[in-house]
Amino acid sequence: TVEGFAPASIVGRAAGRDHLFLRGSGRLASIFTCSARIRRCRSLMVNMADGSSDDEDAPVSGPNPEDWRAFRTALIERGIQMTESAGDTKKGDSEGKVESAADPFKGQGSLKKSVSSANEALLMVQNPEMADEYLQGVWAHETGEPEVGGLLARMPLDFQMVHLMRRAQHSVQGTPETELEWGQKLFNRLKKEAGEDESGVGGDERIKQWAGRMSYVYKLGGSLVTEELNRIISAAGGMRIDPDRLSEENRALLLMYVASLESWQEVLLVLEHDGPSTSGVIINRPLQRGIDSDLAQMLLRGLEPTTTVPASTDPLVAASVPRLPPPPVDMPFLLKFLQAFGGKGSVYFGGPEDQGEKGLMIHGIANLRGAHEISPGTGIYCGGEVDAVEGVLSGKYSVLDFRFFVGRKHFGVQEGDSGKSLTRQMACGAYKSFACARTVALKQCLGLPKPLWHEVLEL
Repeated sequence: TVEGFAPASIVGRAAGRDHLFLRGSGRLASIFTCSARIRRCRSLMVNMADGSSDDEDAPVSGPNPEDWRAFRTALIERGIQMTESAGDTKKGDSEGKVESAADPFKGQGSLKKSVSSANEALLMVQNPEMADEYLQGVWAHETGEPEVGGLLARMPLDFQMVHLMRRAQHSVQGTPETELEWGQKLFNRLKKEAGEDESGVGGDERIKQWAGRMSYVYKLGGSLVTEELNRIISAAGGMRIDPDRLSEENRALLLMYVASLESWQEVLLVLEHDGPSTSGVIINRPLQRGIDSDLAQMLLRGLEPTTTVPASTDPLVAASVPRLPPPPVDMPFLLKFLQAFGGKGSVYFGGPEDQGEKGLMIHGIANLRGAHEISPGTGIYCGGEVDAVEGVLSGKYSVLDFRFFVGRKHFGVQEGDSGKSLTRQMACGAYKSFACARTVALKQCLGLPKPLWHEVLEL
């Protein structure tokens, strides 16, 4: 414990080391070395507590998003060691600042990882510049909440069962009761399987040992699902299963099973996250290589008919108003677009919703007119088709610098649709959220020797 700090100010400590970071007024304040700066820390904490500053003329601003992402990744991977004395302070750290990479998109130094040399070799062929950035320091780490520019990875059903068992075992709040009952069923089966050994040892300690054998527990969860689904099928007597005639817990299991099949190992790039509603695009579902005229028009203008009726108009009145076809695509630009992307452009299935909307073009190029960064500091951009076409035709950019998406995936955007709430699904273990290097989200998923889902989880 560092003298002079209120307990509430200490919001993170890496296990096994003496690390500390502080937060004031809802944001990261600074990183300080202990001993030489105790007096400075005390003063700063007092000022932050009452909302003032020790320098009245200093501008008030939040942390740079790029530096924050680099810092957070470094903290998770290797921590930030505090010096024991002023003399131990490293050169260049005289102001108590954390060193950050000159370019936050060029890796994290010692964070270099390799999870698939075959994937890296393919990336070198598809996009050498991005491969260089990837090899300099690709990273991904789990986060407690989804964030724009991060990823959501769909977890398999056996993982969900084990996740629910842990939550049932420790009475974790926030998990839907019907799903939690399956976690309790798995825990009961584990207790039955564990039993007592030949020496008579049993009880909680033996259950704990068996629960720690993850491969065994996953298989146990999978066998429970298989047995229960077979019972549901047998009860249907060869007829089509009617979910409305099932018990609430069996219906929950069936829905979890179907959902896991429909979204098997999908990885989403989060584009929007605002409270209960989250949306993004699935980045590992290639739809087509090469773009014809019809697909190009859909990407550039969409297929949904339009209307000029205000959103506040009564639905019955709005339904009676004729809907107009989408505006025509500028023909000269369409021809240029086909010339640039028609042969090798990569189109992905972005999700089941909004498939009639205009397509999305995702890339990592900052200076395209009309493009916008999906979130500050991510280095991931959307839009800028005109400059992209000109750049590809001139040879400035590669076709594989860009990814096109048809459709989106939304969570909990419809009123009362609690089943689609991402909060609920994450509580049930259906999804995990990750922050990642932008190269993980931007690289093409075309013929990957190791699927992207495995790559993300292994990073």
